[in-house]
Amino acid sequence: MGLYNINIALFFYLEIIIISLYFKVKIRKFVTIFFIILISFSYSNFLQNKYDKAFLINENEYFGQIVSLKEEVKYYNRYVLKIKSGKYKNYRVLIYSKNNLEYGDIIKFSGDIEKPDTSRNDNGFNYSRYLREKKISGIIKLDKFEIISKQNDFKYYLFKLKLKLINILDKNYLENEAGFLKIILLGSINTLDENIKEDFKSASISHILAISGLHISYIVLGIETILKLFIKNIKIRDSLIIIFLIIFSIFVGESNSVIRACIMTFIIYFGKIVLKKDNFFTSFKVALSILLIYNPYNIFSVSMWLSFGGSIGIVLYSRLIEKYGFKVIIKKLKEKNIKNEYIKKLVKKIIQIISVTVGAQIIVFPIIIYTFNTFSLNFIISNLLISELIGPLIIFGYLSLIIPFLSIIEKKIIKIVLFLSKNLANLPLNNIIFITPSLFKILLYYIILVILALFWDFKKIYLIRKMKRYKFKSFIIITVVLVVLFGNFRLPFRKNIEINFLDVGQGDSSLIRTIKNRTILLDSGNGEESGYDYGEKVVIPYLLDHGISKIDYILISHFDSDHAGGFVKVLESLDIKNIILAEQIEKNDIYVKIISTARKKDINLIFVKAGNVLNIDNIKLTILHPQDELIIDNAMNNNSIVCKLEYKDFSILFTGDIENIAEEKILNIYKNTNILDVDVLKVAHHRF
Repeated sequence: MGLYNINIALFFYLEIIIISLYFKVKIRKFVTIFFIILISFSYSNFLQNKYDKAFLINENEYFGQIVSLKEEVKYYNRYVLKIKSGKYKNYRVLIYSKNNLEYGDIIKFSGDIEKPDTSRNDNGFNYSRYLREKKISGIIKLDKFEIISKQNDFKYYLFKLKLKLINILDKNYLENEAGFLKIILLGSINTLDENIKEDFKSASISHILAISGLHISYIVLGIETILKLFIKNIKIRDSLIIIFLIIFSIFVGESNSVIRACIMTFIIYFGKIVLKKDNFFTSFKVALSILLIYNPYNIFSVSMWLSFGGSIGIVLYSRLIEKYGFKVIIKKLKEKNIKNEYIKKLVKKIIQIISVTVGAQIIVFPIIIYTFNTFSLNFIISNLLISELIGPLIIFGYLSLIIPFLSIIEKKIIKIVLFLSKNLANLPLNNIIFITPSLFKILLYYIILVILALFWDFKKIYLIRKMKRYKFKSFIIITVVLVVLFGNFRLPFRKNIEINFLDVGQGDSSLIRTIKNRTILLDSGNGEESGYDYGEKVVIPYLLDHGISKIDYILISHFDSDHAGGFVKVLESLDIKNIILAEQIEKNDIYVKIISTARKKDINLIFVKAGNVLNIDNIKLTILHPQDELIIDNAMNNNSIVCKLEYKDFSILFTGDIENIAEEKILNIYKNTNILDVDVLKVAHHRF
């Protein structure tokens, strides 16, 4: 089990320690949770080995059933298929096909099932584990197949209804409006423009785009209100709500946040039926157990950490924040002789929203910066403005599926939400970038929360009654200082330089770290113009995971997208000191963007040509190409920077994308020298 997995276990287990202490849970219940998590880790590793061995076998023909609705992706339709025959029986795989299929179709097909990629860079995105969280084991491109029958089960008719509702949304709303509603009402994915998704993420309101406890509470409230009109018996009403929750979780796609919210709501209503009080810890434990038994890989799911962590934070801290926040503000109002009851109610409502938002963030903060490396300090403003719109958005959204006229109101609400998300995303202090926190920092952060949970009630805990309040505060302050000092501590020197080659698909990127911890980044892979920004998705996360937020030098071999496109995001996001580049015959859009950003951020531009030598700490960087006279043929590639890096008795030659004409020119110039004698050659133009 790698360090990444261990970190995940610690995050999740420490959260459970916090709620266990807060709710004064008996030790045996605490141990039960520990064993649930331990078994999940062990079983997920067992399944990993099982799947890895299975993929060594390929068969000529398979039978399988489509178990999802169509999802449109670039060039293909994507479905989930459950295999019904052979060595892969009961495995679920992603299939890509240009044909249309329906849920329940039983097909006969042939082809090789591919194993999904694991992390292609150290601590990088693990696509295989991501799919396993969705109970998907492999991928296949489906060219030839035959539909041999159809299975019309309960889910088939449920998904038929879902398709009809999707068609209603497509008919009554504009594309982005319909895409937004498909996500928040029906649990569809990939139906919203990526720029809008990015706005929601930057504005810290991404939780709106995942059906969770907030959505479920409004839906259940609506169902309960309707049932009260026709059914007087409370137990019958509550039983019908429980049945509805089960059906609804299947209908919207059985995501972790939906299952957690539905199970915890289910337990509340079930408790009412059997005349027992609902208990948050019981609900939490049952929901966690079901999710981990259903799929042990859920222990790695970020959505599960955020969903459960946010719930813990709200329960633990929101009431305390609300209580003391309201007291302070009411006191200020009294001092100013303001006695208006409407103002007091408004203040109380605002404090409630803030307390819930802050309470959730207290627990999930380390998870967010560990996983995404960004955090917004504007989350309070964003949620304050958006929260009151979520209820009407959901209520009028569902009603508009039945009464199309109400789509007029819903459109206005959507317009306000999208307007706010776009403008909130542009506020200062959004997307503050964090280096991936060390395990030590995260441990201390959660230890502080555990201590606060232990010492919550000063009157009841004997230890605190004996400890003076200033001593307790001093203890907390000292702990925080230790987090900051030791969490950021790094040795200023290393024994040798490091050269890391990043996997950026069709492209190049290399990172050099000197003995004095200075950094040189050579090329960056493709940018957003390629459809996948390796600068944003690969290079920046890699740097932050390795404790790098400042780059001393970036070297751009040339300005083709697959070498320089990713630098646009790198320059926007990180602190760059110097850019090394050569004069260009062709100045494309990427060149213009990079130079413009560099000048705006006052980054030093170092133009180089053959014969220049840069000394960076103990590294000697000799520029061998381009010459004074630039090559006209295929100018972008053939005028790439070629440089020789030397450190002690080690040397490596970086060659960009030069082609035969440039290679021959370099060989002729340096044929009577030993300058081209190197230990490692970085082959030009991705050739091997």
